[in-house]
Amino acid sequence: MAVIRRLVALPLIAALGMGFASGTNPLEADQWGLGHVGFPEAWDSSTGEDVVVAVVDTGVDLEHPDLQGQLVEGYDFVDPGTPPDDPNGHGTHVAGIIAAADDDIGTVGSAYGAKVMPVRVLDAEGLGESEAISDGIVWAAENGADVINLSLGDEGFGSRISKGGVINSAILEANELGAVVVAAFGNEGKLGLSYRIGVDVIVVGAIDQDNQVASFSNVGDVRAVMAPGVEILSTVPEEPTTIFPEGTNGYAELDGTSMASPFVAGQAALLVAQGRDRDEVVDAIDLTAENPTGGIEYGLGVVDAAGSVEYSFAGDPEAGEDEGGWPAEIVIVIAAVTALVLISALIAATSRRRSRGRPSESSPKQRVSV
Repeated sequence: MAVIRRLVALPLIAALGMGFASGTNPLEADQWGLGHVGFPEAWDSSTGEDVVVAVVDTGVDLEHPDLQGQLVEGYDFVDPGTPPDDPNGHGTHVAGIIAAADDDIGTVGSAYGAKVMPVRVLDAEGLGESEAISDGIVWAAENGADVINLSLGDEGFGSRISKGGVINSAILEANELGAVVVAAFGNEGKLGLSYRIGVDVIVVGAIDQDNQVASFSNVGDVRAVMAPGVEILSTVPEEPTTIFPEGTNGYAELDGTSMASPFVAGQAALLVAQGRDRDEVVDAIDLTAENPTGGIEYGLGVVDAAGSVEYSFAGDPEAGEDEGGWPAEIVIVIAAVTALVLISALIAATSRRRSRGRPSESSPKQRVSV
C-alpha cells in the first residue's frame, strides 16, 4: 500500500528563486527531488517538449487542474470503453511527477513540456492481470509513446520480468518500437536482481533527501539507477479514492520506488526531446549516474538529469567507430551481473530440488508498488 506522508496545504505566496521553472508553481519549493538530481539545470537544455510518456498504472485523474493540457488520449484495459480515470490515486501521483504543468498552481513535473498518456491496467485496488499489463505496454508503444513508465508491483513484477512471459515479451516489443521502458524496482527491501539480461528496461530504486537508499527499496542489481522516492510531493485526485478515502486538496506526499521511477521517465523524456534514440537515452542515463559509495546497493548510481542532457559520445575519440556494441562500462557491468545470475540459477535449482512437489504460490494478479 502507499505510504502517505502528508497532505499538503497550498501556500498563498508563490515560491520564487534561482533554478525554478518559469511558472510560479507554489509548491515547487517543496519538491526536493527535482533539485536533488539536477532537473532545474537540465531545463535550460530540454523540458521534454511534446514527448509522450505513457503512465501504465491505475489511470490518471483526467480533470486535475495541474494536468490540464498535459494529457493525450489513453486507454482503459480494466473497463474498456470508459475513460482511463483513476479510482485509486496512484497513477495520478506518478503522472504529476512526470508532467505536472509549469503554471501558477501546485507542483511542476520533471519533464513539464512532455505529455502523459494514461493507460489504465490496474483496478481500484491496484491489482491487474499480466495480460492487461502487457497489452497496455504494447498499446502505448504502438500509439506513440516515446517513454513508458511502469510503477508496478513489488509483489512479483520483477520476477515476472525475470521469468519471461507476456510482460517480458511486451517490454521487448516496446523496445523494438523505439520506446524507452522505465520500471520501479519494488518496495520489499530485498537484495537481488530485478530482471534478466536481454530485457532492456531501466529499473529504478529509491533514495531519500540525504542520498541514502530508502529502507524499503529493493537493491542489488548493479544495472539499476536510483532516484528520489521518499516524501515525494505530487498531484492526486481531489475526489475520494482507494488511497485517499477522504479526498484531498489535489496534492500529497507518497513514498516508494513508484515515485522514483517517474523521475527517470521524466529524465528520459528530456533526452528524447533532444533527438536521441532509445539506446542513446539509456546510455546517457546510465553513464551519467553517480554511485556515491561504490556499493552495490546504489547500482549504477543516482541519476543526474543535468549531466545527462549535456552528455555526448562526441567527446569519446572512439565514438562512432564501434559496430553498435555497448560502451565498455556497460559490458563490465553485464559481465558482473551474468556471474550473479549464474550463481542465482544454481541456488534456485538446488531450492527447486528440495521443494519439489510443493504447490506454486504465484498469483495471476499484480499489485502496484508504492
